[in-house]
Amino acid sequence: MQSNDERFDPSVRAREKWASREADERDLRSGRKSGEQLRRENEFLARFADSARVDLAASRSLG
Repeated sequence: MQSNDERFDPSVRAREKWASREADERDLRSGRKSGEQLRRENEFLARFADSARVDLAASRSLG
């Protein structure tokens, strides 16, 4: 069973996504990564988006 510290927190995830987008923007502006390179990286992750979705209607409370 997960402790309260290990449970998914949407606000933490939102901050992580924001930080990742900011890092992508910095990499693009600095020339560290090209737009094409970022697209390839993000397309790779996007392929898993459908399988990562959670149907909360089919879930039950553990607490």
